[in-house]
Amino acid sequence: MLVKLGGLEFPRMCPACGGRGEVRLECAKSLRGVDSDDQEIWTVLTHRPWFCAACAAAHERERWRPGIGDYGRRLVAGGGEMLGAAVALGVGLLFLKDAVVKLSLVLLVFSALPLGVAWYLIRKNWQAQAYRCVAPPTAVTGAVDFTEDQAAEFEPAWVRFTFRNAAYAEAFREVNRKRIWNPGGGEAVAARQKRAWAERQRRWMYTAVGVAVVVFGIAAWWFGWD
Repeated sequence: MLVKLGGLEFPRMCPACGGRGEVRLECAKSLRGVDSDDQEIWTVLTHRPWFCAACAAAHERERWRPGIGDYGRRLVAGGGEMLGAAVALGVGLLFLKDAVVKLSLVLLVFSALPLGVAWYLIRKNWQAQAYRCVAPPTAVTGAVDFTEDQAAEFEPAWVRFTFRNAAYAEAFREVNRKRIWNPGGGEAVAARQKRAWAERQRRWMYTAVGVAVVVFGIAAWWFGWD
């Protein structure tokens, strides 16, 4: 089922057994990708549907919980960023120590910059490594599956949901009736037209630049510009 993300709702129904939804559970998954520099990046996606109390209890008994070692690996993973954080933290602590010993306001101010840099790098790396502590789905939360944003240029964000329970899928469709994404609908057609127009503009721009380069080259040869 394709659905737009804005204002997404979940019915008060358990997707695992079809009972009344009473407890929200986090359904999370991590997806590997690459950025513009071909560097590996991980994205953690989460949704919180309603589940019945019995299924929520079964999920709690089954779910994997990260331990101290997992959090430790998450903290130190990141290579260069964590090395930079360690250096900045060491420098900042040295300034802070001297500031306390000498009761120096100047040294205290100096310590703030490297400590701030260290905090920024640690926090950034911690967030980037969040996928290391994402628990795999249980028999309960596995009743709901979803993709990352599938939208093309000029389309609103939309994803594909898959549900194990057909009755739940119909209930989900009903509460999100206005958010169902139709690849052949008016929004999709308008987005395709905008993409086609943008592509034509890009081709015209490349052509104009190419023509300008050729004309400049001919002019430089004709007039003997060096």
